[in-house]
Amino acid sequence: MIPGDGIGPELMLHVKELFRHACVPVDFEEVLVSSAAAEEDVKNAIMAIRRNRVALKGNIETNHNLPPSHKSRNNILRTTLDLFANVIHCKSLPGVATRHQDIDILIVRENTEGEYSSLEHESVSGVVESLKIITKSKSLRIAEYAFKLAHEANRKKVTAVHKANIMKLGDGLFLQCCREVAAGYPNITFDSMIVDNTTMQTGEWPPLQGAIPHRAQRPTCCRVSALVPHRIVMHQAAEQAYRLDRDGVEELCQLLGPHLQPQVASGRNIPALQKLLMGLHCLAIGSFQEDVAHRHAASRRHAPPPPELIVFPTAEADLRAQQETFYAVAGFPGVIGAVDATHLGILAPARAPALYRNRHHQPSLNIQATCSAQRLLTSVTTKFPSSVHDAQVFDSSDLQLALTMWPEDRGPGCDRGYPLRPSLLTLYAVDEPGPRARYNVAQRKTQLAIERAFKAAEDAVPLPERNLLISDAREGSQDLRGMCRTAQHLVSRPQQFDVMVMPNLYGNIVNNVCAGLVGGPGLVPGANYGRDYAVFETATRNTGKSIAGKNIANPTAMLLASCMMLDHLKLHNSASVIRKAVLASMDDANTHTPDIGGQGTTSEAVQSILKQIRKSTSNLAQVRVHPEAKEQERSSFPASAATVADISLCSSS
Repeated sequence: MIPGDGIGPELMLHVKELFRHACVPVDFEEVLVSSAAAEEDVKNAIMAIRRNRVALKGNIETNHNLPPSHKSRNNILRTTLDLFANVIHCKSLPGVATRHQDIDILIVRENTEGEYSSLEHESVSGVVESLKIITKSKSLRIAEYAFKLAHEANRKKVTAVHKANIMKLGDGLFLQCCREVAAGYPNITFDSMIVDNTTMQTGEWPPLQGAIPHRAQRPTCCRVSALVPHRIVMHQAAEQAYRLDRDGVEELCQLLGPHLQPQVASGRNIPALQKLLMGLHCLAIGSFQEDVAHRHAASRRHAPPPPELIVFPTAEADLRAQQETFYAVAGFPGVIGAVDATHLGILAPARAPALYRNRHHQPSLNIQATCSAQRLLTSVTTKFPSSVHDAQVFDSSDLQLALTMWPEDRGPGCDRGYPLRPSLLTLYAVDEPGPRARYNVAQRKTQLAIERAFKAAEDAVPLPERNLLISDAREGSQDLRGMCRTAQHLVSRPQQFDVMVMPNLYGNIVNNVCAGLVGGPGLVPGANYGRDYAVFETATRNTGKSIAGKNIANPTAMLLASCMMLDHLKLHNSASVIRKAVLASMDDANTHTPDIGGQGTTSEAVQSILKQIRKSTSNLAQVRVHPEAKEQERSSFPASAATVADISLCSSS
């Protein structure tokens, strides 16, 4: 046992207490390693793990202000013992109100290389190179572990998370290794997803039913986390914004909900709860309806198209259909799209802010887009600051390359800011009477399509989300779309994932996102497996330094990690007793700690778990022990019935 820093020591005391009451046949050898520990203490811990082959560990703080020669104690343990697989199980727990339900994801993270290789140096003053190491042998090893785990756990799907679109060699090798291993498991579905897309796919807005707990199960001071779209509002803030507390809003929604439901089935309908909140806020502050709608992002009804649907037409039939549709608009032949650029407001970056200032002296990005006659976006380029001219954006875009492959008698329409190209239908500089004037009139009519598409896209983005914060043009480039995609998958539809496998750094990100989806870092256990050793800890690896000693830490994650350790030691009965007690105690909202919206303390949560353990051990003792054995134990131990039950369970274990 390595207590670590922060809340680790106090949680380890509770683990020992529960093990004693559950009669778990495990003795702990305690080794103290903290952030200030000497190298000798770390070596002692490694020797203890090698001696016992298994450990339960609290997280050890790593101070980033220490010199580069100081290595993370956690990383030293993992690499020295070759604990190559970090596994966490993110599962929705009973009694915990979250935005999503029915989440059950196994995340497998490569633990010994990648960005955590600690290989960095300053090549010249002010230039630091940090190496990311990806090897074929370790990529194959972690992929094989993930697929084997999926097979043994009867899982149906493995998703590889990567960034091979940018790191084509490093992450490309990792992805290729996953594909090679997947070929050996034909019964398991394999797919891959870019990391930034993954984190968004794991939280679409849930229905009201089930999102707000019943009043009897709800503490008096809890978060309205599932009440307001795009925001997490505390109890007091809800009263200020709506003049009603959470209970009042819920009751009013139940009363008026049937009258506020949409009358027509449409993807643009505003939910009844959102209508109610808009009305309450308007009455509370006396503001105009437009201000209320902007606050709740309700005036922007048009949903932006998923990035997977932003595809420029290439098939001849699609191109001809676009020509015919645009021709019907203004009698303009050969038009297959409308292209233009617009400015997306951002927060001024620290580096080279002048590059992002537009002609109105506001920081923005120059976004180029092409749309169809139906005003659907067919291409988007987002990698240039506002100071870059539209012509340069076009010359550097994928659209320019695509147009070179088609005849010159067709192309997208554009304004005078674009270069003179055979494939671009650009306006004449002067509206001379005759054919040129008629050409310009028809061309302007077709350009209305892209202007209306931009307006619809602006309406789809809530005002607070328009002010993006990026550091330079490279970070705001094509990855602006990619980031939105992968993060959107994890946060919008986490139930689509079954088993996920990924390199080291991405695992850190995805682990924390998934832990937040099921209730927070205090609920999710984790494990680190190697060929010879295993170390168990909480999933998110934070020390909880700010709440140490306050008796408010959530013990669930550490207790469930200890259950994983018992399963690893083949003590399944003991693990089942503690795990069932932990999950049963979650139904008691009075013992919920503040991190999940309650007012309970750590001690109260542990006492509730102990109560469940005593109840289960009493039932098990009555089932397992014969009547003769009971009589013998009563004669040997003149104690209460509960004590006899505990002793009987210990003897049977």
